[in-house]
Amino acid sequence: MTLRNMLAIGAALLTAITLAFAGTSITQTIHVFGNCNSCKKRIEKPLKSLDGVEKASWDKDTKQLTVTFDPEKVSEVIIRKAVAEAGYDTDSLRATNESYSKLPKCCKYRDGDHEEE
Repeated sequence: MTLRNMLAIGAALLTAITLAFAGTSITQTIHVFGNCNSCKKRIEKPLKSLDGVEKASWDKDTKQLTVTFDPEKVSEVIIRKAVAEAGYDTDSLRATNESYSKLPKCCKYRDGDHEEE
């Protein structure tokens, strides 16, 4: 066996070991309606307590929620449901009227509900 072959096998083994120990986490971006920093806290808090969610950050200007999670522990559907249960609509799941009605006035984002501060 040549040195070149040994190095190639070593590199392949190192890559395989690295992939085996690397996390299986993925990062998704979800559009979530909201208005303010209170919304940010209300959107992020329930996600951070979900098993499998590593990071959750909502940007009030872009309305984008970026979530890093382990898909073997939690699904994107469960993440979206947690956001909806907090009272916030996503691009594919609407919060119930009951959960939405519990939001403070500054957090109301549906047409005709939001009052400027």
